[in-house]
Amino acid sequence: MRRITILIVTVLTLVSCSKSYDERGFWGDDLKLSVTTADFTAEESTITLTTGGDKWWIDAISFEDSVYSYYDSKDVIMESPAYTITEDQFVVERRNGTTLFVKLKANNTADSRVMVMTLQSGNYFNSLKITQSAD
Repeated sequence: MRRITILIVTVLTLVSCSKSYDERGFWGDDLKLSVTTADFTAEESTITLTTGGDKWWIDAISFEDSVYSYYDSKDVIMESPAYTITEDQFVVERRNGTTLFVKLKANNTADSRVMVMTLQSGNYFNSLKITQSAD
C-alpha cells in the first residue's frame, strides 16, 4: 500500500508540473495586440492599436540607436490607464486601458528607421515593430 501511495503522489507531482509555455513568456497572451507590425512612409505617420486586456505596460522602446525605458520614471506611471511619452522623434500615448497611439515624426534622413515597442503583461511579452521608410 505504501508503494502505491508513493507512486500515485510521484505521478501527480510530475503531471501537475507539466505546463506548456509560449515562446514569448510563461503566461498566455493577455495582450492580444491588434497589430504587431506596421510600415510607415517617410512623412509623419500614426497608428492606433488595441489590446485585448488592460493589465499591461510598455517594457521598452527601441528607436534607431537608442533604447528608452520608462518603468521607474517619475514622469510616467506605466500601469496607469492613460499617459503620454514624448521624445524628439516620436510620441506614444496610452489613451485608455486598451488603446495605444504612436506617432513618428517625418523621416528626413536617407536611411529607414525602425521602432520596436515591447509590451509586457505579467510574464508575457509582445511587440509592435514599425519601419519608417527613408526620405
